[in-house]
Amino acid sequence: MNLDRSVCTVGSTRPALRSTLERIYTDADLLTPRNARPGRRAGLSMTTPPPLAVARARSPIARWADQHAIAVPDDLDRRGADLAAFDATTRGAVIVGLGEAAHQLHEVSRLKLRYVQHLVRHSGFRAVAWEDDWSLGTLINDYLLGRRDDIDTLVGHMSKEQRTGEVVDVFTWLRDYNRLHPRDPVRFAGVEYFATRPLAYDAVEAFVAEVAPDQLGDVSSRLAILRPRSDDINAHLTWYLEVTNKAPYVRAAAEVHQLVAALPTQSDRHDVTVHHARQIRSFYKAFSLPWPQIPDYRDARAAENVQWWKTVTRSKLIYWAAGAHVADARVQITEPGQPETTFLAAGSRLKRWYRDGYVRVGFTFDHGRYEPAPGQLIELPPPAPGWVEHPLTEVARKQFLLGLDSHAPRPVRDWLTSPLTTRGLPEYGHDSMMTGGTLQDWYDVLIHCRTVTPAALLSSETQQLAASGLRQGGS
Repeated sequence: MNLDRSVCTVGSTRPALRSTLERIYTDADLLTPRNARPGRRAGLSMTTPPPLAVARARSPIARWADQHAIAVPDDLDRRGADLAAFDATTRGAVIVGLGEAAHQLHEVSRLKLRYVQHLVRHSGFRAVAWEDDWSLGTLINDYLLGRRDDIDTLVGHMSKEQRTGEVVDVFTWLRDYNRLHPRDPVRFAGVEYFATRPLAYDAVEAFVAEVAPDQLGDVSSRLAILRPRSDDINAHLTWYLEVTNKAPYVRAAAEVHQLVAALPTQSDRHDVTVHHARQIRSFYKAFSLPWPQIPDYRDARAAENVQWWKTVTRSKLIYWAAGAHVADARVQITEPGQPETTFLAAGSRLKRWYRDGYVRVGFTFDHGRYEPAPGQLIELPPPAPGWVEHPLTEVARKQFLLGLDSHAPRPVRDWLTSPLTTRGLPEYGHDSMMTGGTLQDWYDVLIHCRTVTPAALLSSETQQLAASGLRQGGS
């Protein structure tokens, strides 16, 4: 291999790709302290009027939902009838996908934690797969297992939509559970390749040096041209996107994976090392593709990684992601000024592989605000007429569980099985939508919340610690 980054020809990067990647990678400059909940600060009172709490809902769908919805308690630490209904829906499931309509919302994250806790405590789920980076996830797993104590810093390295106090709370609860159940812990993995960090490359090289030193030269020569120079994956990706001839890098990454997979050793550590190499291969392959192909490639790999983690852990698994990824549908996302994004959701593959063993739970809402960056408050309007959530604006309950059963009146069956339109990228309000499939293709059950407020963004101090880099070892 004879590649030198310094002589790579620079090409142009498609604006749509840059826009989408910025949503994943761009660091916020200064983030609000965890103890200052944005939705409770002065000046952040809700301005969007809540829907009228009607005693008698107007549409047949809303009347049916009013009759069948099960209230979720305001105090999410309390048991409620919703948990029995949730049990009935998820009974027999080996993978439960928890899909949120938007990230960075306090109420949605807290509701998801409620059902994570229930699945872990009462249904025997011992694996969590998350819509985030695999390599970082190995360090988060170390935190869950008590091997390190820097969870705020680790969350500060996640994709920016995850950098909230509510996400920290999820991992803190899982660690506390593991402390009380050391012989039967919950384990964690990220299922994305898009921010594969140097630690994955280092782990591959160290394993080969230990078990097959005669092949170390072949592996190291390839890793030398592939390994990011720092944990600043945004900088590494920007460099790679501007490389005109990506074929040698794609080939080198594939060869590393082949060499590691072929090593004559069988162990859990070998399985994990092969997976490190698989993510390296996926990173270089994905970002060599034309933009329209990347989203489909991403979800295909995410589904494979969920399947792999379930196999490795030999456990029932919780898949925490956006609704568009847990759905069983070909999803189309529109946003102003950009080409349509289309992909077959990871959930479609999971549904094909696991059939009724894969259950999808949707976390939707009516209206509110969110704060993608400090001080950048964005109104989330009520669903537009024609959006699948629109009939739920007439339901009287503040937050509720609703099973999506086909045994219902004709107007409800039509709602469940008609082509779906739903909220798209939240920052664009009614100007961004997602389509594809039907409501029943997306979810088996809905957890719906009337009003949402911003999640608590991590503090500027945490961000500064994160920017200083990650320790690979434990605390």
